[in-house]
Amino acid sequence: MTLTTGGQGTSGAEWASAQLVAARDGHVESLTALVANTRGHVLHFAHTLCASPQEALLIVFRNVGTFRSITALSSWMFRIVRNECLRRLRRTRRRS
Repeated sequence: MTLTTGGQGTSGAEWASAQLVAARDGHVESLTALVANTRGHVLHFAHTLCASPQEALLIVFRNVGTFRSITALSSWMFRIVRNECLRRLRRTRRRS
């Protein structure tokens, strides 16, 4: 399944909405297309917060079903990554 950007009669919001539906159904390419513009920022954020940038997109992918609004995708992504990093930090502190 390949969803292309735009097209005749397709607005950016419709395209993003279609990508989100596909991503929720497990379509990795759709999630990749949605996060392409913020990926670098999210990976950098994850690296500075918990030194785990390689897992940032996996965290986002695992939680894509919880996303509700296309207008705040980057904010949602940052929140998901932040919460996961904080969870890991708490777990590490408890073990110490």
